[in-house]
Amino acid sequence: MKRSISILMAVVMVMGLASCGKAPKHRKDKDEKVSSWLKVEKDDDDIIIDGDEMILSIGQSNWGLVCSDDDYWMSDRYEIYGDGTIKKTVTYNLSGATVMEEQLSDDDLQTLYNFRQWCITADPFANYHEDACDGSGWSFGYYDEDGEYVSFYSGYAYGNRDLSEIQDLVTSYF
Repeated sequence: MKRSISILMAVVMVMGLASCGKAPKHRKDKDEKVSSWLKVEKDDDDIIIDGDEMILSIGQSNWGLVCSDDDYWMSDRYEIYGDGTIKKTVTYNLSGATVMEEQLSDDDLQTLYNFRQWCITADPFANYHEDACDGSGWSFGYYDEDGEYVSFYSGYAYGNRDLSEIQDLVTSYF
């Protein structure tokens, strides 16, 4: 009886681990070139937005197992503004939020703006989905003229080159 239970538990564990390791359904080919929106050269007139306008909001949230008694990391929120300001809010369960601010380079601001415009016009993540079991979930979006949040993508983002490029860019400032 003990042996049967041990075997059954081992099989369930292996099946659970195998399902967590599935590749994303729409994983891009590793040899695929970087999207054209990342290659756009900046012209003086490229960004036509109000400097106070938030052009992009990117979030990273803890989707792992946690204990509410611990001061665990809950999320990071990156807000990108037209004047090149990038604000990062780090939130912990018990100790609350801390806000940091940096200034983006003109090229990085242009890249983030181009990403937003590409997402608005092409909707490249409409059918994109990744399966995973833990780690961080990401959200990408902006606020429209009415102050409503418009999401480009929300979920795991381990296997998408475009999302990874944006993640790397914003996290590099902090």
